[in-house]
Amino acid sequence: MKRLFAGLLCLLLVGLCACGQMPLEETSTVTSTAATAVQETSIEAKATEKATAENALTNRYGQSIVEIITNKNDPYSYVVKEYNDYLNNDDSAYYWTQFYALYDVDGNETRELLLGGEWANRGIGILHVYTTRNGVAVRQEGFYWDPEESPPPMLLNNGTIRRSGTGGYDFDGSYSAYYRIEAGELKFQLTLKYAVGNYFRSDRGYENPITKEEYDRVQQEMEGDGKTVELDWKPLAEYGKD
Repeated sequence: MKRLFAGLLCLLLVGLCACGQMPLEETSTVTSTAATAVQETSIEAKATEKATAENALTNRYGQSIVEIITNKNDPYSYVVKEYNDYLNNDDSAYYWTQFYALYDVDGNETRELLLGGEWANRGIGILHVYTTRNGVAVRQEGFYWDPEESPPPMLLNNGTIRRSGTGGYDFDGSYSAYYRIEAGELKFQLTLKYAVGNYFRSDRGYENPITKEEYDRVQQEMEGDGKTVELDWKPLAEYGKD
């Protein structure tokens, strides 16, 4: 009787052990699934690491290097992309152009594209002006600022852009040149100069002496109350995000 009981007990234990073991095929499947999960996690981690590294890339000014997405309905996007690519590639001929602003300069309910640069921590000034014509961005060639030669140009709240400076190769004094948008084109208006107690007005190369009263009158006509517009300058890489 004892032997029969012992035998039954052994059979019971063997059965329990068999139930606790996983078939070989099932074990392989679980192992393969776990390996695949680890591999996928590794791939995602590398992709995240790559994206983080790309976002960490900056140009010479510490601004993020980002590809500008162009849009056929936004002609300015092609312009910003061009300058942004120059900046990212460290092209010395264009590196001054670091910022952009969109502003309705002439009050016709259409915003112009202003491209700006900064030199020697003197603030951001207008480097280039673009308008649109028949759905195409047009650079206004009549205006350009050299950051090495004069302070940043300013946009006055009457729609006039003022470019001022002091001295020069053959001029000891101060001057202010004025520009306005007329019929979609940024046009030079005139230059006022002051030197050693004398006043001058220059219209397209013709410089004429004027009285102080005439100087003040023309200056007020060009500048209005003299208040400047606080442009919302942003890095080129942020274009299209607002």
